[in-house]
Amino acid sequence: MLTIIVGFETEWINAIGEKLRDKNTRMYDFPETKLHPNKQPIILYNILGLERQYNSIIKTHSNVYISVCGHLVAEHALQKNELKVVIANSVTDYSVSNYDDEGMLENWPYGFFSWDSNTHLNEFIKIIRSTR
Repeated sequence: MLTIIVGFETEWINAIGEKLRDKNTRMYDFPETKLHPNKQPIILYNILGLERQYNSIIKTHSNVYISVCGHLVAEHALQKNELKVVIANSVTDYSVSNYDDEGMLENWPYGFFSWDSNTHLNEFIKIIRSTR
């Protein structure tokens, strides 16, 4: 089983990872660090190919692992029951999203990985203007 934990705060992701971990679990802490997004799937393929006999948890802020897993489910290279995505809502609270047969996540929060450029840009402008 591969579990991918995502969240807005690293502290939340780490806490939920420890909560879900058992003695047979391999934990991967933010393997995307210092890796170009095009190289991130290589890590995932290694985990899925070489360590399938273990329960694995990937703690991440990257949407690449989630997208690639969805594609693998849609192409029937992975079974949807081999994967789950855990969304860390706080240090103690999380929700689970599973893939459907088409590789789409069910119960996924709308806009989770989206960057609302207007909202963020306006906030950046306010900060910059306030420091002048």
